[in-house]
Amino acid sequence: MRYIIIIIIACLLVLLPIPLLAQGNLFRTANDSFRTADKLEHAGRDGLFFMLIYACGNSKPLAALGAVTFAVCWEVKDGFMPWERYGWWGGDGFSWRDVAAGACGVAVSWVMLEFLEWLQRACA
Repeated sequence: MRYIIIIIIACLLVLLPIPLLAQGNLFRTANDSFRTADKLEHAGRDGLFFMLIYACGNSKPLAALGAVTFAVCWEVKDGFMPWERYGWWGGDGFSWRDVAAGACGVAVSWVMLEFLEWLQRACA
């Protein structure tokens, strides 16, 4: 449970610079599709983030909540900070498809973890 503070701090580090860096940029949404390699990156990143939070001693539901919350915070940041101006720190805009891909990555990681735990119990 103590690592939820780390999740909150990570989300704040993503969100707090927005008012300072956005400087009047309007919130924008991405015009993307599910057929991009970007979605695999989001799924992988958020799935690994789920595993990391779980490995730190948190429950699976808390780890999933933390990973998806971070994904949403990152997309909000992308909505305000265009990549044309901020490089890798910016984004194409808020993308619900990126959030959905991240949530799928968390779900796949959770299922893999459940399978590995079942396999460990079965082989013991």
